[in-house]
Amino acid sequence: MEYCEHGDLRSYLKEHGRLPEGQAQDTAWQILQGLQFMYQNKFAHRDLKPANILIKSKTLDEWHVKICDLGLSKRIEGATASTVRGTPGFTPPEIFLGVSKDSSTVYPFAIDMWCLGETVYNILTLEPAFNDVSAGRETRGRTTT
Repeated sequence: MEYCEHGDLRSYLKEHGRLPEGQAQDTAWQILQGLQFMYQNKFAHRDLKPANILIKSKTLDEWHVKICDLGLSKRIEGATASTVRGTPGFTPPEIFLGVSKDSSTVYPFAIDMWCLGETVYNILTLEPAFNDVSAGRETRGRTTT
């Protein structure tokens, strides 16, 4: 992996505040390109969040980010996996609410898309979309992957 001298996106956001909308859009696009590469190789990240996005260059003219921390990633056969992983606040609420944690758990690539949405929301607002599991519980009935 390349050396990314500017640290992770979470630390950057803490120091500099939220990203301008155009830069957030570019960041999301670059993350999507990284996820597309992973999916083409049949891997799901399973823990996408600002702390797992490294900044290669941070000028507005040259903003490059890289996905890191593949420790929870998993090769996916079909669109399922038998284990549930992720970070509360950046993973769909049904995962942490125990909706389906047995060996038949479906873990589609759609869950990484949920995590990307949570990440983009965080980039734009500096707030989590859901503050805790109870917030996720309130929305579980109407918000699933």
